[in-house]
Amino acid sequence: KAAAAERKARSRAVAIRYGSASHELYGIVLPAFWGAVAMTYVYRLRSADGLHFYVGCTSDLRGRLAKHNAGEVPHTRKHAPWQLKTYLAFSDKAQAWAFEAYLKSASGRALAKKRL
Repeated sequence: KAAAAERKARSRAVAIRYGSASHELYGIVLPAFWGAVAMTYVYRLRSADGLHFYVGCTSDLRGRLAKHNAGEVPHTRKHAPWQLKTYLAFSDKAQAWAFEAYLKSASGRALAKKRL
């Protein structure tokens, strides 16, 4: 009985950690409604000419990309259209903002250029 309760608690924790989609982890299928988490995305865009990059943070990735490409973001308007190069999902907003700030630093830009 204790083992069953432990498995249930572990599967709930895994569902919360991995967001709202249904996943299978360690042989446990996690329903989509368990622990739905609002994710915050840190993204990196590349201009169509491949010469310019932009790093941002949002909770609506598709909508934000559409705004960049529609020219609604002053900073990216000049080099549109943009392509999504990389994105990372965070369940913690503060951690996402901190990672975005890191990617905008010199060492973060070097990491993104080499690895992302």
